[in-house]
Amino acid sequence: RGRVAFVVEIKSKKNLTVNDLSALRRVADDFPEARRLVLCQEDRPRITEDNIEVFPWAEGIEVILS
Repeated sequence: RGRVAFVVEIKSKKNLTVNDLSALRRVADDFPEARRLVLCQEDRPRITEDNIEVFPWAEGIEVILS
């Protein structure tokens, strides 16, 4: 009904690695329509090659609430 599903993972790391995103990659099979977001300590937002959105935590919260 026009709602967007989010799958959100929170990490305390400043520099995420490929292994840090493995759980969200697995979730894509079960929830292909959901936006996958990671909130962490990185300095700026980015999108991975497989469409996982990585945000500094405060900016990510704004995205979720908007």
